[in-house]
Amino acid sequence: MEPRERIIVDLMGSNADLVTAFDLANKLSPCIGLFIVGSETIYSKMAALFSSSGYSLYYLLKGIWGVKKAIGQKVFLDVRLNNPDSIEGESRDISRLNPAIFTIDPSIGPRAVKMAVANKGNSMVFGTGVFLEEEECQYVFGVPPDCQTLRYAELLVGADADGILCLPEQGVMLRSHGFNKLLIACPIDGQNQEGQMTPYDAIMSGIDMLIIGKSITEPLQQFENPVKAVRIIELAITLGLKGRKEARNVL
Repeated sequence: MEPRERIIVDLMGSNADLVTAFDLANKLSPCIGLFIVGSETIYSKMAALFSSSGYSLYYLLKGIWGVKKAIGQKVFLDVRLNNPDSIEGESRDISRLNPAIFTIDPSIGPRAVKMAVANKGNSMVFGTGVFLEEEECQYVFGVPPDCQTLRYAELLVGADADGILCLPEQGVMLRSHGFNKLLIACPIDGQNQEGQMTPYDAIMSGIDMLIIGKSITEPLQQFENPVKAVRIIELAITLGLKGRKEARNVL
């Protein structure tokens, strides 16, 4: 995987309008790996479609088609499928869209996860870690978030899933526990904010793919524009991969 292919951009994370999204997609598509599209974006556009008519509907459809054409199949579809009764058909239908990756909720259980994997087509299936706060996780699962994420990772490996979408600290923990069969994708702040994991640190820690939003789509002034922001992050990833390889050789 090339350094640029490890960059996943949250195109609509800042609620960008379709014109802005289309412009960004055209500029960034040659420079990155994937664009993440989540349920919030899907539902908001569906709501707009069903509540529009006439020319508004026409221009909305035109805008959606333009963005789709610009991003092509470079899609990380974060839909977190969570119904074990319909997972087989949903996975099959999603595979017809041919996204690079789509997500499922591992809480549906090993049998359902295996169904998703069996019907993924050419796509990859990623489970998700736990995004609940400590107290909420204890209430729902009876264990802390890290423990439940470890359980999910074991389930995903056993079901031959391809990877996991989780918080950066969970990604580091999974690598330290020897989960090397799963690709790990995490949301990262690309602007090196104090107290936040940097792209370099994330790659050095074993995280494979970085999901980045405003740091690219609305970069700070010193980054000048989204393409330059991507190039700087790509350089950090390159250095991180080099450092990871050197550390392995030492061991």
